[in-house]
Amino acid sequence: MTELITCTRCGRRGVQAFIPADTLLDGATGFVCSNIDACNQRRNHTTTPQAATAPPTATAAGGAGREAGGTDLAAVGALVRELDALRRRMDAQVDELTRAIGVHGDQLADAALRLDTLTEQHAALAAVVKGLADQVKQVLRRGQRPPAFSYLTISTEPAFVRRRLTALVDWMQRVFLRYPDAATALPECWLWHPDVVEELSVLHQTWDAAYDPDTGTATLAGDWHDRYRPGVIRRLRATASSCSLRTHAPRTPDQQVPAATVAPFADAITPIAAWWATDRGQPAPAPTDDQLTAADQLARPRNGAHR
Repeated sequence: MTELITCTRCGRRGVQAFIPADTLLDGATGFVCSNIDACNQRRNHTTTPQAATAPPTATAAGGAGREAGGTDLAAVGALVRELDALRRRMDAQVDELTRAIGVHGDQLADAALRLDTLTEQHAALAAVVKGLADQVKQVLRRGQRPPAFSYLTISTEPAFVRRRLTALVDWMQRVFLRYPDAATALPECWLWHPDVVEELSVLHQTWDAAYDPDTGTATLAGDWHDRYRPGVIRRLRATASSCSLRTHAPRTPDQQVPAATVAPFADAITPIAAWWATDRGQPAPAPTDDQLTAADQLARPRNGAHR
């Protein structure tokens, strides 16, 4: 609680408008009223001639009490006025603070609403960005896919040709030969026909593109079934269906076919790869006796064959 200050000249008590008495250079000590004129009037009022010439019958104690009482009443009045002024200032400050809180409260509510809106917009934007990122990823993956290769112009390195043919045979036995018309259309001497290998290689590559987990689509898969695979089957029947491993001549009447889902004579990959890689300008290597014997054992009439 703030201590009340008493003016050492006029006796007024309060909490404001006091200055150190030593600043007046008149020998006073403590604090005095900063309003010197008002302080002098109050001091003169308490020391009027009537008070100075009081009847001798008045005791010193009684006179001192009246003087002290007058001084106390003036100080209390000044204190009341100062407290009232302080109260009014505080009320004004409270009102101003209340208005400021109201304004800021409305601003905070608006800011919260805007924050909710921005949060929703951010979530929507994040979804759009994710979608674009996925599209970019797919485009990049398409760009990273190896270009189509042709068996007719494949590397002259036998080991590389052997790897490509091995992968092709694996795909044929997993996918291509599962279709009955493919099994009947594929000649047993397919490895000896570069054009047939090229057809199958391109068909394999289009299948890979259609069923790629990142870039494949149902449309591409539908095209593979409706266009690419039937086209290859049609061309195989037209160009190589009458050829056999024994005669290796087109349109042989007694053409035979191998078992259903096994690529015929896949063990011939190594000599065929070496021939095609290093000496493709010369005739293909002749079938071995073992291969011819195996062809005789596998041979069945093409018409009406069951797989």
